[in-house]
Amino acid sequence: MLTAGLLFWLSANQIATSDYNWGLLLWVGAITLYVLSIAPWQKPVASWHWPRRLSFLAIGSILLLAIAARFWQLGSIPETLGGDEGSQGIEALRVLDGTIRNPFSTGWLGVPTMSFYYNALTIGPLGNTILALRLPWALVGVLSVICTFLLVRRLLSLTLALTTAVLLACYHYHIHYSRLGSNQIADTLFVALALWLLYRGYDTGNWRDWALCGVVVGMAQYFMLVRVLRASW
Repeated sequence: MLTAGLLFWLSANQIATSDYNWGLLLWVGAITLYVLSIAPWQKPVASWHWPRRLSFLAIGSILLLAIAARFWQLGSIPETLGGDEGSQGIEALRVLDGTIRNPFSTGWLGVPTMSFYYNALTIGPLGNTILALRLPWALVGVLSVICTFLLVRRLLSLTLALTTAVLLACYHYHIHYSRLGSNQIADTLFVALALWLLYRGYDTGNWRDWALCGVVVGMAQYFMLVRVLRASW
């Protein structure tokens, strides 16, 4: 609402601008204040009995497996840089050189520009390389394995959650898209994370989970929703 209010003020006072990068900071700040106002953070009480330690050890091992499968020789495998990868990489370079100045719009082929801003975080410091282009999406792929584990653990059981995490960590289709400089892999992260927070909020009645679920669903549209809508037309 803070960002929307400022944009309304600019419009009402006929103040034109073509640079909305400042709005990104307000957007993040507004989301943070919203979550804190709903439910202030409380330090969780951890229980470190042996079954819990073993489950952490197991998911840690799966996490290392997922990292190895997605980061090993990331700059050279796949050997060919796909057209979609290159096009989105060019859009990230346009963010860095100031050509794209609106993180809340769409760019190449209707892809939300927010994903190009995310890609620019690695291309900026690491340079115009294939590794820099693919690195953030490999990270998203690893995080989606963790979120899928949390979702299945919430819905069913620890054993099935660990099994699902292993299968996803080793799933060739998921590994392939995690190693591309393209935002398709973000679907698995946002869907699993939103559903986990939704079911946890429903089970526990914790307002923080409901708030975070809404934040995740809202953020997802800047990475995946436009593509889904376009596919349905």
